[in-house]
Amino acid sequence: MCSSANAYDVAVPDFTFHHYPGKLHHVGANTSWARLAPAIAARARELPWRTRRPVLFWRGCVRGSRIRSRLVPLLQRLGRDDVSVPIDAHDSGYFGRSRDYVPVDRQCDARFLLHLDGNAYSASLKYKLACGSVVVVVGSPFHEWWYAGLREGVHYVRVDGPNVWRDDAAIAAEWSDKTLPALSAVVANLSTTADGRRRARRIGANGQRLALSLDADAMACYWTAVLVKYVALLARLQEAAALQSAS
Repeated sequence: MCSSANAYDVAVPDFTFHHYPGKLHHVGANTSWARLAPAIAARARELPWRTRRPVLFWRGCVRGSRIRSRLVPLLQRLGRDDVSVPIDAHDSGYFGRSRDYVPVDRQCDARFLLHLDGNAYSASLKYKLACGSVVVVVGSPFHEWWYAGLREGVHYVRVDGPNVWRDDAAIAAEWSDKTLPALSAVVANLSTTADGRRRARRIGANGQRLALSLDADAMACYWTAVLVKYVALLARLQEAAALQSAS
């Protein structure tokens, strides 16, 4: 479903394009991307930028994720102790089984949406982009099949996250010294001046357009490109094998 720079895997469209029950409370609802994308966009249209909450918002399942289990408590502590970056971050539980669960289209109420990896990649990026809010990605080595179309500073903004494979004290120190100032700078740069707010709306709109373009035609185009490249690679391998046999 995802790949990374140090892997040979070919990223493929994941299950969420067909069904993602964790994104809605009612079991059995149509939770395909084709159904949810226009619903999210419709909600976003009801929320002009000036009416959205000026907070950095995150919901997701913490259980089983080393990254989230380390970072979410730090985010919550920051939300209590520091008003420079208003934060609303809570564990929504597995398949939304938590009182802190928020329906996927309600995250559009916030101007800034935080994106954190899960056990590997997180499939929620397209849902956040579809809101037209500014998506702040905490550095990730993973990519989905459509990430080649993403441009930092155009469709989203990015901050480097701490190395979560270190001990808790080191993670907290790196968070305080590096990640938190970066988050503060992003929110401030896109909130405190008229130019910054215009840039924020532009980034949100660009990200939304990209997310809403991820339809069946886009997937077909992707698979065509993958197969064309595979055919060219196979031809080179066959040519190399033929030269080796001839020698």
